[in-house]
Amino acid sequence: MAAQTPLGIDLLPEPLQRPLTCEGRPARVIGTIAEECDIVEFGDDGSVAVHDRVAGETHPLNRDRPSLESFLDAFATYLETGPPDVPPTIYTAGEMAARLADLRAGRIKPQPRPAPQLSHRKRLARLRARLTEVDAAALARGHWWRGTLEEARDDLL
Repeated sequence: MAAQTPLGIDLLPEPLQRPLTCEGRPARVIGTIAEECDIVEFGDDGSVAVHDRVAGETHPLNRDRPSLESFLDAFATYLETGPPDVPPTIYTAGEMAARLADLRAGRIKPQPRPAPQLSHRKRLARLRARLTEVDAAALARGHWWRGTLEEARDDLL
């Protein structure tokens, strides 16, 4: 069973890891992202990358597995300090019509969303600082984390 981490990344325990050749280099699959992408660790230098099996593309992640784990911890902290997830509420057509009538009549006031523990700006600044401290090169153009950090910047995570 894989260890569930933020961002849909599953890290595999040692017995489930498997060897492969990626970009002509010896590697092993140490995790997955979605169904079509593997997280691979290269045997020659210990670097970690995302390998898209469908597209046949490989995108660098981190210089080594400890850096990857530190990035995942930083993203977990970023997500935990944000606003809580508000689950969807499902109503029947009749229930929604009654709620809408009450809202129009002024009997219901929309509730504000609870404020996050930290502002998005502060959370993002802390995340960016931690990631840069751990492995600044992993945030360079062409690296997988660059897109994920952009999603965090746009508050999409």
